[in-house]
Amino acid sequence: MTDRHTADSITDDDLDALYAERDQLRAAIARVREVATQWAALAPPDDWALTPGDTALADAGRALLDITGPEPNTTPTTPTTPTTPTTPTTPTTPTSPAGDAAWGAVWLHGNWRHLTRHMTTPAREHAADAVARWHAATNADNPSIAEEPDGLRWWRDNTKEH
Repeated sequence: MTDRHTADSITDDDLDALYAERDQLRAAIARVREVATQWAALAPPDDWALTPGDTALADAGRALLDITGPEPNTTPTTPTTPTTPTTPTTPTTPTSPAGDAAWGAVWLHGNWRHLTRHMTTPAREHAADAVARWHAATNADNPSIAEEPDGLRWWRDNTKEH
């Protein structure tokens, strides 16, 4: 990180921007936790016999809740010195909905083929679309890896054994 601020170099505007970014990140984590909590409530752990699709989502929700850790203190912190209002910088990279990040975590940390094998094709496509959006948004600055990940839509590949 070459743009690191020091106590002597940070301006009020820089500090405001950091607070705004922190608040945006907290809000995104809260949205992911909300979706993960809904998923976790779908089925008890390892209830594969009765509800494999719901259990996959529920297990993914529990994993996301573990990854995001305990719910943070979301009380906004305001600067202690008076500052002039600033307009936050708009990100130039594509974004994706919070649910896409949750599916991205499932893609990265779960057994994607096993989880999606127990879904209907429309549910698989929905999940894969979310992962593709998340992947494109998180890799927008690196076009060489911005394409859809290999093996994401394994059920479409007729040359490999399912």
